[in-house]
Amino acid sequence: MQTLLIADSNDAFRQQLAEAFQPYFRTLTCSDGQQALDILCQEHCDCLVLDLMLPELDGISMLEIAIAKDIRPIVIAVSPLFTQYTFDVAESLGIGYMIRRPCPVQTVVTRMLDLKQRVNPVWASREKIHRFLYWLGVPSGYNGYQPLVESLVILAEDPSQSITKVLYPEVAKRIGSGPKAVERNIRSALEQAWKIRNVERWQQLFPDLDDRPSNSLFFSRVLETLRNGHWE
Repeated sequence: MQTLLIADSNDAFRQQLAEAFQPYFRTLTCSDGQQALDILCQEHCDCLVLDLMLPELDGISMLEIAIAKDIRPIVIAVSPLFTQYTFDVAESLGIGYMIRRPCPVQTVVTRMLDLKQRVNPVWASREKIHRFLYWLGVPSGYNGYQPLVESLVILAEDPSQSITKVLYPEVAKRIGSGPKAVERNIRSALEQAWKIRNVERWQQLFPDLDDRPSNSLFFSRVLETLRNGHWE
């Protein structure tokens, strides 16, 4: 899972952002610019939500120092006031988006996820995963369909993570369930889909299988097929 730093001086807003981002990122938080710089130097942070009016070290100064150290996360800047100077400096520093506060927390989350997708496009997008499962004949009405999609989305970003120890708990957190229920529902969905399968299409993925694939094998073959792009 990628790491996001929230550097914001407003305690309540910072906490709300941290909770909203938790399904999508490992989140770190701090309340002043020097702390933010220290974290960026010590941790690999992929994304940054930056209050431009931080104490100790303002957001722009902090970001200038970070960039000089070749630290370049995807950045969304928040501030109660933007001037032409701010916009010019933001452009030169590569800030991806600027949001005037107060603002809805979900707006910040949506813009960051959109920025991340644009900067680092995922070869297995959520839309493509839905399309592939439809092509394969996995009905969206199954209880395991939503956790199946979330699992594939997460694994597309980091296929090396442990399925039992990391993936299922992360999916459970996203959909408001439990890890065991996630595993069980995905397995049940694959069992039902196997029974009504289009034999020709499933054989493209599992030519050597006489029974339904395990969850982990299904994940790996689907992602491999999506990466290669040879299925429609």
